Amino acid sequence: MSIQMPVSSARVEFALPAELQEECPRPIPADVDQARNAVNKRWAGYIALFVGAICILLAPLPMTKLLALYLLPLEYLFWIGMAICIGGLWALLTKPHGGKLKYLRDGIAIPAKIQEIGLVVTGRYQGQDNQFAFIANAMVTHPESSQPVNYNISSRNLTTLEKDKFLPPFRVGDVVTALYLPDKFEKTLALYDFLELTPEHQLLKNQEAKPTHPFVIFLAVLGIMAAVCSLFLMIYAFGRYSPIDDASWGREGILSVAGSLLIGAPLTLWFLWSEYRRQQKTHAQNEANREAGLPVMVLPKSSLWAGLAFGVMIFAGLSLFGAGIVVSGAYTLNACLDSSQGKFQSVKIDQMVEVTHNFVFREYEIEYHIAGDPKDRKMMSTPQHMSQFLNDDAEAEIGDGYWGWPHLRTIHPLNKEEDVRKLLEGMGIDPEEFMKENGLQQLVPPPQSATVGKEPELPGDQAEDVGVELEQ
Repeated sequence: MSIQMPVSSARVEFALPAELQEECPRPIPADVDQARNAVNKRWAGYIALFVGAICILLAPLPMTKLLALYLLPLEYLFWIGMAICIGGLWALLTKPHGGKLKYLRDGIAIPAKIQEIGLVVTGRYQGQDNQFAFIANAMVTHPESSQPVNYNISSRNLTTLEKDKFLPPFRVGDVVTALYLPDKFEKTLALYDFLELTPEHQLLKNQEAKPTHPFVIFLAVLGIMAAVCSLFLMIYAFGRYSPIDDASWGREGILSVAGSLLIGAPLTLWFLWSEYRRQQKTHAQNEANREAGLPVMVLPKSSLWAGLAFGVMIFAGLSLFGAGIVVSGAYTLNACLDSSQGKFQSVKIDQMVEVTHNFVFREYEIEYHIAGDPKDRKMMSTPQHMSQFLNDDAEAEIGDGYWGWPHLRTIHPLNKEEDVRKLLEGMGIDPEEFMKENGLQQLVPPPQSATVGKEPELPGDQAEDVGVELEQ
């Protein structure tokens, strides 16, 4: 079936697709389930079922419960897995195109002449473009005024990996099918090829697009994981290994400058050079696409000052990251390589704190102050360590540090025997029976400071045996 309809000042021959030639309401073609959107939706459903099943199987494991103390979502991993499975079933059991099928059944078809085609950014995350869409400037005849009008009509959103893999199936100057729903022309006007309802009318695969090498994807994933792990280790190092002397500010300043110059500056230069090369490549590709009538990437307008501000922001962020890496790394080495004999100081526990960041990460801290020093201090801890304290008396074990920066190794509880007895009695356990069953002479071991530098005491018979062996 072919009809003649006015587009611009000329009359063009326009052929409707076979599935749109019948009167409304039309039957739904059988091949709608083979369109890309339908296939992708089914794959998403299968993947969701697989991921949900993995979450359900991992939820009861002891390791998961331990990690849930620090990653709050893992505490609800079973229910998260159930929700993902339900989403997967919904994707498999519902219609693949949702409300878009109304266009096939009730849509009114009109010709649209393509004036321009562009690729625009539709979403950003942390300053990086991550969603795109094709947009076509199309001239159509308004159903009420019968006058030619231009509309910008967009495709579905594409990810960063998809934007180079697909192309519209038309070029500038082509006349294609547009659809709109009755009495809703302005709100529902869409290009049939952008709806992707059938295998014959959908975005085409770009045969000239170079596939991303798996090694490049591996390096990208590895880099992201390294950055995330570095951030977590940095936070842990500052909370656990920071020196406790008063000279930390000057030392941190020197280390921060070193980190900015050694890590921040090279990363900034690499990032800006990569961005410059990307924009140059985009400009060259735009010129070629414009001549061929293909989509042109719409670049945001920017001035010299905006570019300078962008560079300064990148340098500031990467310099801060580099400074954190160097400072936290130096503090970690100072504590982990320290082999000095610990020194002990009496401390008072002010409170135990549990902090949840963004409903995702949990952090445990012991707030304390050293006897005779009013300065409030914090130490990153664990739930197991915090559960050992039955009162606010404790002693801090302090190391000299590998580079001479004194640091807090840990805080030891100074529990009293009556506190332990009350705890056992509250649990319904007889203290005397508990000591007898576990071969204990006393419920509370001596403080750590009383045992440092001393040989362990052996029972009398064992001591005599050791003495005889030494004489022989």
